[in-house]
Amino acid sequence: MRHKGKEPYPEGNQYYVSSTFLPVGEEPMEKRAAILEAVKMVLKGKPKLAAQIMKIAKKEN
Repeated sequence: MRHKGKEPYPEGNQYYVSSTFLPVGEEPMEKRAAILEAVKMVLKGKPKLAAQIMKIAKKEN
């Protein structure tokens, strides 16, 4: 289930996942897994780590 719009998550987290951030069916599974991992890191409050994961994912594809 995707989060739509700009209202915060129930936990009160300040980060949002836009619907363009998780395209369905367009990306290889490995890259999608990396994106989901990055989202988890951001939700845990580690956006820098998430950025590194995304850089690695972009290099691989």
